[in-house]
Amino acid sequence: MVDTKLTSLLQIQYPILQGGMAWASESHLVAAVSNAGGAGTIGASGRSIGWLEQEIRRTHALTQKPFGVNIPVSTDIYSNQAIQVLVQQKPAFVTLSAGKPSREYVEVLHQGGILVFSVVPNLRAALSCQSIGVDA
Repeated sequence: MVDTKLTSLLQIQYPILQGGMAWASESHLVAAVSNAGGAGTIGASGRSIGWLEQEIRRTHALTQKPFGVNIPVSTDIYSNQAIQVLVQQKPAFVTLSAGKPSREYVEVLHQGGILVFSVVPNLRAALSCQSIGVDA
């Protein structure tokens, strides 16, 4: 294992976090990345809640390794229903992108045992995320 903060946080072999690419990051790619020692990420942008739930289940069937889900904050899938699916299905982490995360959702995900990452465009956004408890 390469010893970095990311590998320690996710218990992965290599500090590789595959991006949640919309329409490309589905269970097969995500499981392959995770099985190879990185951390795969399901891309939920433009997808339905049903699709998200199905892909998380498929990924769990294909790997026992940590993987995550990318949820764009500015889309309809960033909702109470999606957050509840995540808490029920238990990916290792959620990456929030395309907007400012909600403190409420971060807290719910943490209570569900899920790490929360956020894509940020600048230091101000990073500090804002840090202030609401985002993990990375």
